[in-house]
Amino acid sequence: MTEFDSLAARWRWSTAANTIERLRCLADDLEAVAEGRVPDRPDTLMTTWAFATRQAPCIIGNSFGHPKIDEGRRAFISEVYYVDPDRRLARTLSRWYRLGSHNPLEAIPGISSIRDH
Repeated sequence: MTEFDSLAARWRWSTAANTIERLRCLADDLEAVAEGRVPDRPDTLMTTWAFATRQAPCIIGNSFGHPKIDEGRRAFISEVYYVDPDRRLARTLSRWYRLGSHNPLEAIPGISSIRDH
C-alpha cells in the first residue's frame, strides 16, 4: 500500500452529494451571519485554541462536545470559513464551534514539532 492509497482510504466517505450538502449548509450559515444572525451557543467547544494551517486555515485546540472527537482531546479541526473572536464563534465546513480561551501556537506544548515538519 502506498501513502496515496492510505490517504484515499481516509477520504472514501466523501461523495459529491455529501460535499454539496455540507457546502450548502456552510453557505446558509454564512448568509445568516451576513444578515446578523449567529448561533447563541454552539454545542461544540474548542478550548486553548490557536490558528494553524493544514493546506487551508484551521484551528487546533482541545475539543469538547464534538460528535467524533473524544472529550478534551487536542485536535486540528477542518478548514475555517468564518471566525468572530468577539462573539467567540468559528464556522468550519462541518459545524459551528464556540471558542474558549485563545492560545497562540507558540504557547502550545509540542506544536513546534508539527510546524517544523
